[in-house]
Amino acid sequence: MQVKMPSEERTNSSYLHIIQPQLLVWVLLTYSIGVGLVKHQGGTLDWVNILFGSLLGVFLIMMRLYLSAFFDHPSAPTCKLHPDDPRRAVLKSLDRQTLLVIALTLLTAGALDTILLMVRGAINLSTVFMLGLAFLISFFAATPPLQLDKKGYGEVGEAILICNLVPAIGYLLNEPNLHVLLIMLTLPITLLYLALKIVYSLETYAFDRTHRV
Repeated sequence: MQVKMPSEERTNSSYLHIIQPQLLVWVLLTYSIGVGLVKHQGGTLDWVNILFGSLLGVFLIMMRLYLSAFFDHPSAPTCKLHPDDPRRAVLKSLDRQTLLVIALTLLTAGALDTILLMVRGAINLSTVFMLGLAFLISFFAATPPLQLDKKGYGEVGEAILICNLVPAIGYLLNEPNLHVLLIMLTLPITLLYLALKIVYSLETYAFDRTHRV
């Protein structure tokens, strides 16, 4: 029987550290808003579509995280992390190509998920628009040349994705058209999410100011 060395176990667990569980929780919570609104309006819920839709949101968020790790890797020419940044030390212990493989696997899983929803007849023109916008935000937040995360727009895109597009997708997988009530419900959550991101960014303010990041 092959025994894994402690260093291998630490490396494998480090790949999981790329995932930010709080983002996945936010995705599932906001997704449930769209589904709950359908139920509140007396609509019929398709739980298979709901499951596939929630997985799609998770795949998009995780793809973005691993793409960001790939382009932030110390061996990448696009890396702009300070040598003293703790994230740089974590990424240095990981294989850069493995990060890309994981990101592409998640992208493939999301594409397969979308195809299954299309086969089930859950995708309409409005859903295609929302899914396309969600993909573009997730992809270009981490990918050059835009890299929205590095230009101060990452938090805004993330808030729109999680607090607006995800619940809209959850709603549209069960109803043909969006309802204005969904906008009224998600807009305050978007502002709250942005406020929370600002608060959390203060944790690294001293480091950023000291190292002029």
